[in-house]
Amino acid sequence: MIHPLKMLHPLFGYAAVVGVLCYVYGLLAQQMDIFFFWESQHIGMILLFVTIGVALAVNMLVQLKIAKNDHRIWWEGGLRIVIILVVVVGNGMVLLNPTFAAAKAEIRADLELKKELGEIQGFGWFPRGSIQTGNKAGDRYQQGSFILLVKGEKRYKELGINMVQINGGPWEIQKF
Repeated sequence: MIHPLKMLHPLFGYAAVVGVLCYVYGLLAQQMDIFFFWESQHIGMILLFVTIGVALAVNMLVQLKIAKNDHRIWWEGGLRIVIILVVVVGNGMVLLNPTFAAAKAEIRADLELKKELGEIQGFGWFPRGSIQTGNKAGDRYQQGSFILLVKGEKRYKELGINMVQINGGPWEIQKF
C-alpha cells in the first residue's frame, strides 16, 4: 500500500510544506516580537490540516471503492475547495457579527491598551471564540467571547474579551 501523502499531487505536498513553514514562522514571530504577518500561524495550521485531511479522506474513498484512483486529483481539489469554503464562511460569520464589531470598538476605545500598544491599527484575520444569542427568563441576551490579535503601532498583542448584553443595554465587558 502506498502512503496517502505520497499519492498526493505535488502541489498538495508544497501546500503542506508551506503550511508548516507558515506555522513555525507565526510561532517565532510572536515569541521574538517580529510585528509582521502573525496570522501566518493560523494560515499554516489551516493549510496543513486541510492537506492531511484531504489526503486521508481521498485515500479512504479509494479504499472503499467510492472513488477511482484515476480521479484522485478531482476528489482532492473538490474536498479542498469545500473545506476552505467552510473555513472562510465560518470566519466571515464571526467577522461580520455585531457582537464582534462591539468587541473591536471596545478595544479601540481602551486607553490602557493604547498606552501599551500605541494607536490601534487593526485586528488579526482569524479571531477565535463564540457568539450566543437567546432568551433567558424573558430577557434577550447576546454573549460573545473572543481571542483576537490586536495590532498597535508599537506592538501586537493577543487579547481575550468576554461580553454580555441584556435587552439591548450596555455591554458588560471583561478582558483577559
